[in-house]
Amino acid sequence: MEEEFVLDVEHDLAMFIGNCPKLNVTPYFPPSLEQLQLGKSNEQLISLRSFYRQFHPHASECSSSLSTFAEIHLKKLKLEEMTASSTDWELLQELTKLELLEIRLCNDLRELPKSMRSLLTLQRLHIDGCSALVVLPDWLGELCSLRELSVVRTPMIASLPQSTKNLTFLVELKVVGWVNLSQLPEAIQHLSSLQVLSLEGCGALTMLPDWIGQLSALRLLRIDRCSALQSLPHSLKQLTALRSLSITDCSGLARRYKKEVGDDWHLVSHIPHFMCF
Repeated sequence: MEEEFVLDVEHDLAMFIGNCPKLNVTPYFPPSLEQLQLGKSNEQLISLRSFYRQFHPHASECSSSLSTFAEIHLKKLKLEEMTASSTDWELLQELTKLELLEIRLCNDLRELPKSMRSLLTLQRLHIDGCSALVVLPDWLGELCSLRELSVVRTPMIASLPQSTKNLTFLVELKVVGWVNLSQLPEAIQHLSSLQVLSLEGCGALTMLPDWIGQLSALRLLRIDRCSALQSLPHSLKQLTALRSLSITDCSGLARRYKKEVGDDWHLVSHIPHFMCF
Protein backbone atom coordinates (compact mmCIF):
# COMPACT_ATOMS: atom_id res chain seq x y z
CA MET A 1 0.00 0.00 0.00
CA GLU A 2 1.29 3.46 -0.91
CA GLU A 3 1.54 5.96 1.87
CA GLU A 4 -0.29 9.26 1.73
CA PHE A 5 0.89 12.29 3.66
CA VAL A 6 -0.68 15.75 3.77
CA LEU A 7 1.06 18.77 5.25
CA ASP A 8 -0.18 22.26 5.95
CA VAL A 9 2.65 24.51 7.11
CA GLU A 10 1.38 27.88 6.05
CA HIS A 11 3.24 29.72 8.79
CA ASP A 12 6.59 27.90 8.47
CA LEU A 13 9.53 29.09 6.40
CA ALA A 14 11.36 25.73 6.47
CA MET A 15 10.33 22.12 5.89
CA PHE A 16 11.93 18.68 5.92
CA ILE A 17 10.46 15.52 4.38
CA GLY A 18 12.52 12.35 4.57
CA ASN A 19 12.52 8.57 4.64
CA CYS A 20 9.41 8.34 2.48
CA PRO A 21 10.46 6.27 -0.57
CA LYS A 22 6.87 5.29 -1.42
CA LEU A 23 5.27 8.59 -0.61
CA ASN A 24 2.21 9.55 -2.66
CA VAL A 25 2.24 13.16 -1.61
CA THR A 26 -0.17 16.05 -2.05
CA PRO A 27 1.09 18.56 0.54
CA TYR A 28 0.59 22.29 0.47
CA PHE A 29 3.87 24.18 0.36
CA PRO A 30 3.19 27.89 0.94
CA PRO A 31 4.77 30.49 -1.34
CA SER A 32 6.52 31.93 1.75
CA LEU A 33 8.57 28.74 2.16
CA GLU A 34 12.29 29.61 2.00
CA GLN A 35 14.03 26.34 2.94
CA LEU A 36 13.13 22.83 1.82
CA GLN A 37 14.97 19.57 2.49
CA LEU A 38 13.91 16.32 0.84
CA GLY A 39 15.60 13.05 1.70
CA LYS A 40 15.30 9.35 0.87
CA SER A 41 12.18 9.89 -1.21
CA ASN A 42 11.20 9.30 -4.83
CA GLU A 43 10.66 11.51 -7.85
CA GLN A 44 7.08 12.26 -6.80
CA LEU A 45 8.42 15.15 -4.76
CA ILE A 46 10.59 16.79 -7.40
CA SER A 47 8.74 16.35 -10.68
CA LEU A 48 7.57 19.68 -12.05
CA ARG A 49 3.84 18.98 -12.33
CA SER A 50 3.68 17.33 -8.93
CA PHE A 51 5.60 20.21 -7.36
CA TYR A 52 3.29 22.74 -8.98
CA ARG A 53 0.24 21.02 -7.45
CA GLN A 54 1.95 21.05 -4.06
CA PHE A 55 2.23 24.83 -4.13
CA HIS A 56 -1.19 25.30 -5.80
CA PRO A 57 -3.40 22.46 -4.53
CA HIS A 58 -6.63 23.89 -5.93
CA ALA A 59 -5.37 24.46 -9.47
CA SER A 60 -7.02 22.37 -12.16
CA GLU A 61 -5.03 20.09 -14.44
CA CYS A 62 -5.72 22.32 -17.44
CA SER A 63 -5.28 25.59 -15.62
CA SER A 64 -2.87 28.19 -17.01
CA SER A 65 0.83 27.58 -17.28
CA LEU A 66 3.30 26.84 -14.52
CA SER A 67 4.54 30.42 -14.60
CA THR A 68 3.14 31.13 -11.15
CA PHE A 69 6.30 29.49 -9.78
CA ALA A 70 7.61 33.05 -9.76
CA GLU A 71 5.57 33.53 -6.59
CA ILE A 72 7.72 31.00 -4.73
CA HIS A 73 10.50 32.42 -2.56
CA LEU A 74 12.43 29.19 -2.01
CA LYS A 75 16.06 30.10 -1.32
CA LYS A 76 17.57 26.88 0.00
CA LEU A 77 16.96 23.39 -1.36
CA LYS A 78 18.65 20.25 -0.06
CA LEU A 79 18.15 16.93 -1.86
CA GLU A 80 19.53 13.80 -0.22
CA GLU A 81 19.34 10.18 -1.41
CA MET A 82 16.65 10.97 -3.96
CA THR A 83 15.94 8.14 -6.39
CA ALA A 84 15.02 10.25 -9.42
CA SER A 85 17.33 10.53 -12.42
CA SER A 86 18.41 13.96 -13.66
CA THR A 87 15.59 14.08 -16.23
CA ASP A 88 13.03 14.17 -13.42
CA TRP A 89 14.33 17.36 -11.80
CA GLU A 90 12.41 19.85 -13.92
CA LEU A 91 11.29 21.82 -10.89
CA LEU A 92 14.74 23.40 -10.58
CA GLN A 93 14.22 25.54 -13.67
CA GLU A 94 11.33 27.28 -11.94
CA LEU A 95 13.09 28.11 -8.66
CA THR A 96 14.36 31.46 -9.88
CA LYS A 97 15.19 32.78 -6.39
CA LEU A 98 17.23 29.79 -5.25
CA GLU A 99 20.53 30.71 -3.58
CA LEU A 100 21.69 27.38 -2.13
CA LEU A 101 21.44 23.92 -3.67
CA GLU A 102 22.81 20.82 -1.96
CA ILE A 103 22.74 17.43 -3.67
CA ARG A 104 23.93 14.56 -1.48
CA LEU A 105 24.14 10.80 -1.97
CA CYS A 106 22.00 10.80 -5.10
CA ASN A 107 23.59 7.73 -6.64
CA ASP A 108 21.26 7.61 -9.66
CA LEU A 109 22.79 10.82 -11.00
CA ARG A 110 25.25 10.35 -13.86
CA GLU A 111 25.06 14.02 -14.84
CA LEU A 112 23.74 17.20 -13.29
CA PRO A 113 20.19 18.01 -14.39
CA LYS A 114 20.02 20.53 -17.23
CA SER A 115 17.20 22.28 -15.40
CA MET A 116 19.92 23.79 -13.19
CA ARG A 117 20.95 26.09 -16.03
CA SER A 118 18.13 28.45 -15.03
CA LEU A 119 19.47 28.98 -11.51
CA LEU A 120 21.02 32.36 -12.25
CA THR A 121 20.68 33.52 -8.63
CA LEU A 122 22.42 30.42 -7.23
CA GLN A 123 25.29 31.41 -4.95
CA ARG A 124 26.25 28.10 -3.32
CA LEU A 125 26.34 24.66 -4.96
CA HIS A 126 27.36 21.66 -2.87
CA ILE A 127 27.59 18.18 -4.39
CA ASP A 128 28.50 15.36 -2.04
CA GLY A 129 28.72 11.59 -2.39
CA CYS A 130 27.12 11.24 -5.83
CA SER A 131 29.24 8.25 -6.79
CA ALA A 132 27.88 7.80 -10.34
CA LEU A 133 28.43 11.42 -11.39
CA VAL A 134 30.79 11.17 -14.35
CA VAL A 135 31.51 14.76 -15.36
CA LEU A 136 30.60 18.34 -14.57
CA PRO A 137 28.76 19.98 -17.50
CA ASP A 138 30.03 22.70 -19.81
CA TRP A 139 27.10 24.90 -18.85
CA LEU A 140 28.35 25.16 -15.25
CA GLY A 141 29.89 28.49 -16.15
CA GLU A 142 26.44 29.90 -16.90
CA LEU A 143 25.68 30.00 -13.16
CA CYS A 144 26.95 33.55 -13.07
CA SER A 145 26.11 34.29 -9.40
CA LEU A 146 27.94 31.26 -7.99
CA ARG A 147 30.24 32.10 -5.08
CA GLU A 148 30.86 28.67 -3.54
CA LEU A 149 31.39 25.39 -5.37
CA SER A 150 31.96 22.22 -3.39
CA VAL A 151 32.31 18.84 -5.13
CA VAL A 152 33.00 16.11 -2.59
CA ARG A 153 33.37 12.32 -2.80
CA THR A 154 32.75 12.05 -6.54
CA PRO A 155 35.42 9.53 -7.59
CA MET A 156 34.42 9.50 -11.28
CA ILE A 157 35.15 13.21 -11.74
CA ALA A 158 38.70 14.26 -12.58
CA SER A 159 38.36 17.79 -13.99
CA LEU A 160 36.37 20.99 -14.21
CA PRO A 161 34.86 22.28 -17.45
CA GLN A 162 36.61 25.17 -19.20
CA SER A 163 33.50 27.28 -18.61
CA THR A 164 34.45 27.37 -14.91
CA LYS A 165 36.65 30.35 -15.73
CA ASN A 166 33.45 32.35 -16.33
CA LEU A 167 32.54 32.08 -12.62
CA THR A 168 33.99 35.51 -11.91
CA PHE A 169 32.37 35.80 -8.46
CA LEU A 170 33.54 32.41 -7.19
CA VAL A 171 35.32 32.89 -3.86
CA GLU A 172 35.46 29.31 -2.58
CA LEU A 173 36.26 26.05 -4.37
CA LYS A 174 36.36 22.74 -2.54
CA VAL A 175 37.59 19.60 -4.30
CA VAL A 176 37.45 16.50 -2.10
CA GLY A 177 37.88 12.83 -2.89
CA TRP A 178 38.73 13.22 -6.57
CA VAL A 179 40.92 10.12 -6.58
CA ASN A 180 41.69 10.36 -10.31
CA LEU A 181 42.68 14.04 -10.31
CA SER A 182 46.31 14.14 -11.50
CA GLN A 183 46.62 17.90 -12.12
CA LEU A 184 44.65 20.99 -11.27
CA PRO A 185 42.17 22.02 -13.99
CA GLU A 186 43.53 25.00 -15.91
CA ALA A 187 40.21 26.83 -15.61
CA ILE A 188 41.03 27.55 -11.95
CA GLN A 189 43.80 29.99 -12.89
CA HIS A 190 41.18 32.41 -14.27
CA LEU A 191 39.21 32.60 -11.00
CA SER A 192 40.47 36.04 -10.02
CA SER A 193 38.09 36.34 -7.05
CA LEU A 194 38.99 32.97 -5.50
CA GLN A 195 39.80 33.33 -1.80
CA VAL A 196 39.53 29.76 -0.51
CA LEU A 197 40.88 26.66 -2.25
CA SER A 198 40.60 23.23 -0.61
CA LEU A 199 42.23 20.14 -2.11
CA GLU A 200 41.52 17.05 -0.03
CA GLY A 201 41.79 13.34 -0.67
CA CYS A 202 43.29 13.77 -4.15
CA GLY A 203 45.82 10.97 -3.99
CA ALA A 204 46.80 11.11 -7.68
CA LEU A 205 47.65 14.82 -7.62
CA THR A 206 51.42 14.99 -8.23
CA MET A 207 52.03 18.72 -8.52
CA LEU A 208 50.55 22.18 -8.23
CA PRO A 209 51.12 24.37 -11.32
CA ASP A 210 53.14 27.58 -11.34
CA TRP A 211 50.04 29.53 -12.31
CA ILE A 212 48.68 29.10 -8.80
CA GLY A 213 50.70 32.23 -8.07
CA GLN A 214 48.23 34.18 -10.24
CA LEU A 215 45.40 33.66 -7.74
CA SER A 216 46.04 37.07 -6.22
CA ALA A 217 42.91 37.07 -4.05
CA LEU A 218 43.66 33.68 -2.43
CA ARG A 219 43.56 33.91 1.35
CA LEU A 220 43.29 30.27 2.44
CA LEU A 221 44.84 27.19 0.86
CA ARG A 222 44.09 23.80 2.37
CA ILE A 223 45.90 20.63 1.21
CA ASP A 224 44.91 17.40 2.92
CA ARG A 225 45.60 13.73 2.11
CA CYS A 226 47.30 14.47 -1.20
CA SER A 227 50.01 11.86 -0.72
CA ALA A 228 51.60 12.13 -4.18
CA LEU A 229 52.51 15.81 -3.76
CA GLN A 230 56.24 16.20 -3.15
CA SER A 231 56.68 19.98 -3.41
CA LEU A 232 54.90 23.28 -3.94
CA PRO A 233 55.69 25.78 -6.74
CA HIS A 234 57.96 28.76 -6.08
CA SER A 235 55.17 31.02 -7.31
CA LEU A 236 53.59 30.52 -3.89
CA LYS A 237 55.61 33.54 -2.73
CA GLN A 238 53.56 35.70 -5.10
CA LEU A 239 50.40 35.05 -3.08
CA THR A 240 50.73 38.12 -0.89
CA ALA A 241 47.09 37.94 0.21
CA LEU A 242 47.51 34.36 1.49
CA ARG A 243 46.88 34.32 5.24
CA SER A 244 46.51 30.61 5.95
CA LEU A 245 48.17 27.50 4.51
CA SER A 246 47.24 24.14 5.98
CA ILE A 247 49.03 20.93 4.91
CA THR A 248 47.95 17.71 6.60
CA ASP A 249 48.63 14.04 5.93
CA CYS A 250 50.96 14.79 3.02
CA SER A 251 54.18 13.01 4.03
CA GLY A 252 56.14 14.26 1.03
CA LEU A 253 55.46 17.88 1.94
CA ALA A 254 55.83 17.68 5.71
CA ARG A 255 59.63 17.39 5.60
CA ARG A 256 60.22 20.10 3.01
CA TYR A 257 58.17 22.76 4.75
CA LYS A 258 58.93 22.04 8.39
CA LYS A 259 59.11 25.32 10.27
CA GLU A 260 62.55 27.00 10.08
CA VAL A 261 64.41 23.80 9.17
CA GLY A 262 62.69 22.45 6.06
CA ASP A 263 64.46 22.83 2.68
CA ASP A 264 61.63 24.98 1.31
CA TRP A 265 60.56 26.73 4.50
CA HIS A 266 61.52 30.06 2.91
CA LEU A 267 58.67 29.66 0.38
CA VAL A 268 56.00 29.67 3.09
CA SER A 269 57.62 31.67 5.89
CA HIS A 270 55.71 34.81 4.86
CA ILE A 271 52.32 33.20 5.52
CA PRO A 272 50.92 34.31 8.90
CA HIS A 273 49.09 31.07 9.69
CA PHE A 274 51.01 28.04 8.46
CA MET A 275 50.43 24.47 9.61
CA CYS A 276 52.10 21.35 8.25
CA PHE A 277 52.00 17.92 9.84
